[in-house]
Amino acid sequence: MSPNIENIEERNNKTFISVQAKRMPRILILILSFIVISFLMKYISEWTHEFLGHCGFGALVGGGIEGWYVSWFWPAEFGYAIVNFPISLGNFPRAVMMIGGITACFIAALVSHSLILIISKKKILPKKSITTSTIIIFHVLFWYGFWAFVNSVGYLILGGLVNFGDIRQFSLLTGTPLWVFIIIGFLALVLFLYLVSFNSSIIFHPLLPNVRTRLLLSVFWLILPLTFLIMLLNPAITVPEWMIPAGIGAMLVPTLIMVVLGNKFQNNIIWITSQ
Repeated sequence: MSPNIENIEERNNKTFISVQAKRMPRILILILSFIVISFLMKYISEWTHEFLGHCGFGALVGGGIEGWYVSWFWPAEFGYAIVNFPISLGNFPRAVMMIGGITACFIAALVSHSLILIISKKKILPKKSITTSTIIIFHVLFWYGFWAFVNSVGYLILGGLVNFGDIRQFSLLTGTPLWVFIIIGFLALVLFLYLVSFNSSIIFHPLLPNVRTRLLLSVFWLILPLTFLIMLLNPAITVPEWMIPAGIGAMLVPTLIMVVLGNKFQNNIIWITSQ
């Protein structure tokens, strides 16, 4: 990378930081993002799973929505959706409804994080449009996509390993082996490990300019083992004792990857351009 490009990137990064500082202190944005926005988007992602996914897909294939519930405490408590089908429709609509929650969250995660990436790479955000509202919208997109990713990929992998929930029901209805869901889940995990890590640098590095990207991403991905530990409190799922340390170890893999490769995701995109 040439010195001129580095200087331009540094100036643009400073511009972003200075604009944020004028609108709202960086520490307040971080608190708002990690505590308020993250918590709300976790709920919305579960609503996406239960209502848009199960109820929406179920209604599309002829089901009748009887009720649904979304927990503010997910994953310590699961929500549910009740969709009834006429017996004459057979198992196919039920299978569509069962996989609808995971599908809806996967699509939501992919669209949210792709939008952040595209807007950044295309350099289409005018410098004067960077306001507090703009920043909050990006954080909303980021956390919504992140929790939708955790929701969909987590259910694929854990459902395949423990044989519970939507994956268990779908497998029983269609005869699909559980290992299929595990493989799909890990492939999706690789995809989102790249997308989320790259977007984490875009979203959070301007707020923490003195923190190395490697450290930033390593700490960020600790959310996964923490979420896994919270899920163990859920009485609706029984995890074998041997799987608890194995699960924690698996959830630490993204953090370990970022310890080694985290600086590769450093945001070198000049996404704040003047009109």
